[in-house]
Amino acid sequence: MKIILFLFIFLNSFLFSNENMIIDTNLSKALSNELNMKPNKQDIEALNFLNNWENKSYYYNLLFQYIELQNEFSEFEYRDEWFNFDFTEHYKDEFLEFGGTATGGSICLWFYPDLKGEAPVVYLGDEGETNVLAASMQDFVCLLARGKNVNLAETDQDRNIENIWTTIDNWKIDDLADKYQISTKKAQKDLNKHIAIFQTEVNANFTCRTEKELFTNVKTHPDFVKWIDALREKHYKEILSETTNDDPLYLDLSYKDLTEVPKSILDNLEITTL
Repeated sequence: MKIILFLFIFLNSFLFSNENMIIDTNLSKALSNELNMKPNKQDIEALNFLNNWENKSYYYNLLFQYIELQNEFSEFEYRDEWFNFDFTEHYKDEFLEFGGTATGGSICLWFYPDLKGEAPVVYLGDEGETNVLAASMQDFVCLLARGKNVNLAETDQDRNIENIWTTIDNWKIDDLADKYQISTKKAQKDLNKHIAIFQTEVNANFTCRTEKELFTNVKTHPDFVKWIDALREKHYKEILSETTNDDPLYLDLSYKDLTEVPKSILDNLEITTL
C-alpha cells in the first residue's frame, strides 16, 4: 500500500512538473514571438544615429528631404484604415513606424510572421502607394550614406528600388547656393564633402555592402508589393462575391479606394460615376 501511494505521489509530481514545463515552454515561445515583433538593438542604434545627424547641418537635411524621422519607433496604429478592411483580425503582420512624409505616408519596419533576422524597411503611402526601401534599418542608413535619398513620390509610378533611391535633386543644390550665397559648383562641392564625412561615420558604425548588394538584399524577404497586391485582390474579390445582378452592392469608394483596386478586378467592373 505504501509502495502504491509513493508511486502515485511520484507520478503526480512528475506530471505536474512536466505540465509546468510545457506551460513555461509555451510562455517562452509566446514571449519570443512577441519580442520578435519589436525593434532590435541594431534598429534602435540606426534610428538614433540618423536623428543625431539629421539636424547637424542644412547639408545633411538634404539626405532626408522626403523623410520626417521620429525620435523612436511606434506602432503603426492605422493598419485597418490603411488596408480598408479588418487587417488586424486576419493577419499577424506588424508594422513599427519610424518616419513619414509631409503628405501623411508612413515608413515602417515590417515584421512578417516567418521573419528570421532583421525586419525590412517599407513604405505605406497616404494614397495606397507601397514599396520596400531596404532590407534592414542598417541597409537604409548605408544607402543614405551613399549620397542617395529616397524619392517617395516615385514609389507607385516605379516600383524598382534602384529608381526610388535617387541622387539629390538639382534644385536642392540651387537652394544651397542661394542659402549660402555661393556658386552652384561650390554648393555641390561642399555637399559632396559633407556626404563624405557622413559616409565615414556610417562605415565606422555599420557594416555596409556595395550599392548593388544593398539593392539585391531586399530579395531575402518576401515581395512586399506583391503581398500587398494579393491582399487587396483577395479583399475586393470577397466584396464582389457578395454582389448579384439582381441585388447590386453599392460601395462607398473614395478615389484612394479605386486606386487600390487591382486591375484584374477593375477589368471586370462596370464603374459609373455620378
